[in-house]
Amino acid sequence: MFDTVSYVPRGEGWVPFRDERVSAIRLRITDRDSFQPVWMTLVLLTEIQRLHPRQFRVTNEGMTQMLGSRWAREAFDRGVSPDSIRDRWQAELDDWRPVRDKYRLY
Repeated sequence: MFDTVSYVPRGEGWVPFRDERVSAIRLRITDRDSFQPVWMTLVLLTEIQRLHPRQFRVTNEGMTQMLGSRWAREAFDRGVSPDSIRDRWQAELDDWRPVRDKYRLY
């Protein structure tokens, strides 16, 4: 579940927008067994990028690591839909399963 909130960041060290009121999104996990954090993050960031293309940039490699591959990051940067990225993830997973199963101990 998503809620909109506003708050004033505070704290020690580097705190972006310290002492300024900012708008944010609060995420509440209502079913942790079905929650897919990488998928949710991809969809959310894609929508933010679509709505704010000039203001929004992902400039670090953390997202590449989260997405699990360079091709997925490049697809995101090009504006490929999250559904298309998920379809390729699924195809790669389907190809990997028979290989993986040969080495599973249990």
